[in-house]
Amino acid sequence: MTSHEYDRSKLRAYTAAGVHEVWLVLAPQKQVEVWRRREGGQLAEAKTCGPGGSVASEAVPGFTLDLEALFPA
Repeated sequence: MTSHEYDRSKLRAYTAAGVHEVWLVLAPQKQVEVWRRREGGQLAEAKTCGPGGSVASEAVPGFTLDLEALFPA
């Protein structure tokens, strides 16, 4: 099991703990997976983002991550 698979396996525990948003940084792929609480109270993958853009948090208003700064060329 990779570390990313292990991290994904914990999503149910995060949901049970009341977490509304999880970001998994996939450094080798230069991507960020954003999981958000959706219908039924479960975390569902909303999107996978890569370099060249930004990701805004729904759980922390005003927090935006510049992916170019996280994954410089």
